[in-house]
Amino acid sequence: MLVAKLELNKSGKNSRTRPVILAGREWRPQFYTSDPERSTSFLIRSLRGGPQLAPGESGIVEGELLQPELFPELKAGDQFCVREGSKEVGHGTILEMD
Repeated sequence: MLVAKLELNKSGKNSRTRPVILAGREWRPQFYTSDPERSTSFLIRSLRGGPQLAPGESGIVEGELLQPELFPELKAGDQFCVREGSKEVGHGTILEMD
């Protein structure tokens, strides 16, 4: 389980234009750190405080990396980015890992 503070970029040309809605669903953006060539899917299952996160907002998300072995060095406090296709849609900080 990975718990992180995630901030979605404001709506714009190269970002999301609609909110992420997790009510009964999952969101699977690509997760990467300082090396954008090394990425995996970040299966986000829940959002603390509500069912959606709109562009420009931040929230606490819970989920898991589908290939955590690609990031053995990750720890609380590390920064990351998420993207959908070629669009970087947000960034965050890892709060907890287990």
